[in-house]
Amino acid sequence: MEKDFFKIFVQTSAELANSHSKDELIISFLNCFSTVSGCKSVSLYLVDQNSFEINLAGIFDESSKEEGENIFLELVENEVIAELLNNPDGTVNYKTRDYQIRILPINRAETVIGFFVFVFNLRHEYLPEIDFLLNHYCNLFSLQLINFTYNETQPASLKKIIESANTNINILTQQQYNLLDYLKEGILFVEKKTGKIVDANEPAINILKIKKGNIIGTDKSRYFSFLDKNLFKDEIIAEDETLLIASDGTVFPVLFSTRIFKINDSDYEIISFLDISERKSMEDLILQSRFHLEQLVEERTKELSISNKELKNQIQERIKKEEENLVLYLAIQQSPAYVILTDLYGNIEFVNNALIKQTGYNFDEVVKQNPRIFKSGDLETETYKQLWENIISGESWKGEFRNRKKNGELYWVSSQISPIIDSNGKIIKYLAIQADITQRKKYEEELINSKVKIEKAYHFKDALLANMSHEFRTPLISIIGCSDLLLEELNEGELIELARAIQQGGSRLLKTLNNVLLLSDLESGNYDSELTPRNIIPIVKTQTDNYGYIAESKNIMIITRFEETELILEINEFFFNTALENLIDNAVKYTQEGSIIVAVKKDFTNEDTYGVITIQDSGIGINEEEKQIVFDAFRQAEEGHKRNFEGTGLGLTIAQKAISNMKGFIKLEDNYPTGAKFSIYLPLGNNLTDN
Repeated sequence: MEKDFFKIFVQTSAELANSHSKDELIISFLNCFSTVSGCKSVSLYLVDQNSFEINLAGIFDESSKEEGENIFLELVENEVIAELLNNPDGTVNYKTRDYQIRILPINRAETVIGFFVFVFNLRHEYLPEIDFLLNHYCNLFSLQLINFTYNETQPASLKKIIESANTNINILTQQQYNLLDYLKEGILFVEKKTGKIVDANEPAINILKIKKGNIIGTDKSRYFSFLDKNLFKDEIIAEDETLLIASDGTVFPVLFSTRIFKINDSDYEIISFLDISERKSMEDLILQSRFHLEQLVEERTKELSISNKELKNQIQERIKKEEENLVLYLAIQQSPAYVILTDLYGNIEFVNNALIKQTGYNFDEVVKQNPRIFKSGDLETETYKQLWENIISGESWKGEFRNRKKNGELYWVSSQISPIIDSNGKIIKYLAIQADITQRKKYEEELINSKVKIEKAYHFKDALLANMSHEFRTPLISIIGCSDLLLEELNEGELIELARAIQQGGSRLLKTLNNVLLLSDLESGNYDSELTPRNIIPIVKTQTDNYGYIAESKNIMIITRFEETELILEINEFFFNTALENLIDNAVKYTQEGSIIVAVKKDFTNEDTYGVITIQDSGIGINEEEKQIVFDAFRQAEEGHKRNFEGTGLGLTIAQKAISNMKGFIKLEDNYPTGAKFSIYLPLGNNLTDN
């Protein structure tokens, strides 16, 4: 049995060696596989690495082509092909009703670039030795595929696949690689340790007159012959000149430079060179006539020297640009923002480290994929449509959406997607910059939940206050009414004092209840907010008169100063009375001696005209710390069980909200500890006539 396999190996290898085109190579391989395996039929499929399209490249036994296509469709439908693509290191076996099928992958750089499908009869005996030969031929096919150029008679789709399969793993990014092809200089990338050429740009291939597939892996010394300057004493030789040997044996001088750089802890050389044959020819002419034209030779030499310096400067400038590009690349890689670069079809070409770390994918899993691999399914189709409409038209798109990591975990991003436009105004790429807002979204959700709870609490509060209005107000009014009757009927002093205490306590409770209910209405908006023009002078006078008897009982005076005989403001009379009453009540309460001045005037603030009502007292004053709390609900300048003044601390809060609802504001001034000054500012009415 071993001799038979050895014979097959020799015969089929000879057939492969005689292949002169890619078509012949594929036919030879298919024939070899059929001969070695004894299968019913064998088909070759190649995978386009850009679109992941799978194309039939060849089939042995044309009479079963339709049957082979049906078998391939069944493999796709049962996800056998998907299993192979996700596991490039293994062979896949599959059975149908009529056949047993074996699929061998063709790998390049840990990527499946194609596969062979073998169809055997169910009773076919499959020997272990066959695996050895089939795997050998798969590896041989992968290598042989590089050595053939594309045959123009093949289908265009196969050309695209072969070109994709033959793509080398470059040491530069594709964008940088494309830029190098536009240079005049030839550039070779050489592994320093071995001296082997690992890559070259298009000008280098043209200058050396060799195909790129043939130069890769050769030694640099094969093309460069370094000069011994002692043998050419009369020549004009610079330290950066040498002779270059092309593949056809042509020798010509070049100007070159070398730079060392590291990739993955390995040293590489960048050798850039420029054909200076024409310049050397001119030098030869100068040398031939130097005895007759020494002056001309000298001038020409100076010109060449300047040209050399300019060329060096240009090379240095290019190197500097490359270093700047490297700095920019490192900055993007180290940025905490997620960066995604795609082509015009949305296929990913680059992502930075931050995105790799966040999503759990590695770089190779992401590149050439569509960003939809991060899609969570939450975003509506209409949003995606709007996104593409924006960026295709040259505009940026901003939005927030939720993405999915490799492990299925969800995260939120704020994304800005913009087109990259070249100097001709053409869109060439799309760039997405994203920021993680998962924590912010979590806080927003917590705030929404808190808002719902607060709204429920407000609902319960309104219900409670409604009950308070009924359950407290009714008995309090009865208590106050009864105490009034008792005061009229009683004659004894002690009983009169008790009745008066009951009356004052009930009135105080009723006032507190009314203030709490009023504050609730102001905060919830349950009130009539209509503003009408009113002359406030009579209103202010009525309020000061109402508090006159209380002030007199404390031996203090209320002084009014009206600079206007008529001052019309747009007000809600109830709100205005409420605010004014609370401010005057506070002034009287906190003043033990002296006077209270209530003044009305017009004032100009921030180019607007206001009516100003000022209440200034000579009471206990308000210090800096107390200024921060006096307008807060249930807070007072004096607090605690030892405080000297009664009240709930709602008066200033109600006054401020009432004035605010009339488009005005209250300003606090004080001369602590000699009193406080509150000023109400309200905009003038539309029918006001300037004096």
